[in-house]
Amino acid sequence: MRLKALLEHALGDKLEQQYPGSEVNLYEKDKYLTLSKIALPKQQRGQGLGSKIMEEICKYADSKGLTILLSPSTDFGATSVQRLISFYKQFGFTQNKGRNRDFTHSYTMFRLPKQTMNEAPKKGYWLLIDDERQPKDVYKLSGNIDYFHNNNWVVVKSYDEFVSQIEKNGLPERISFDHDLGIGKSGMDCAKWLVEYCMDKHVPFPRYVVHSQNPVGKQNIISYITSFKNTSMHL
Repeated sequence: MRLKALLEHALGDKLEQQYPGSEVNLYEKDKYLTLSKIALPKQQRGQGLGSKIMEEICKYADSKGLTILLSPSTDFGATSVQRLISFYKQFGFTQNKGRNRDFTHSYTMFRLPKQTMNEAPKKGYWLLIDDERQPKDVYKLSGNIDYFHNNNWVVVKSYDEFVSQIEKNGLPERISFDHDLGIGKSGMDCAKWLVEYCMDKHVPFPRYVVHSQNPVGKQNIISYITSFKNTSMHL
């Protein structure tokens, strides 16, 4: 069921003024920001204006902790729904199907809010390293209720974001590791870096779990951290 009683959003009006000729229909209710239409005149397409508009929308949603909902369509001038899906995925949108299915709405894509790296997390924050999943997705896989009820998760998608987050904000209270992080360094590299960090700072390794669905990678991370913790007990 689509959300009812949605209120027209001032951000849409602002963007239409900022980018003359564009049409941006946004509605906000509770924890959702619904994008029902984004359209540009033919002569303005292919100039990156759509990306700039989406960046503004995502920035606003992140600042307010809102989930963005939309359903890609060719009704407003686009030539391919698949191209639109690829476009929105660049901004962190997920297709509403399979393991990512959210039954609270019927839109075909959604984007969960992100905590920016410039925003200091709450005291005792929890850190999730995963290039695809959000805490609620890990909850569906593991059944661990902590992923669902704790609202203090900070999500990072890569080794570089993992390192930056900890160097800037200190050790989290808990960490949840994925192993496979797409192209580049893996969750194992994150674990190795964190072991070095704890040794240099003379601090204990934080509480952790490994939610990776890669059984070999998962065991490698657990074995590496366990070996470090066992060794550090005797130092």
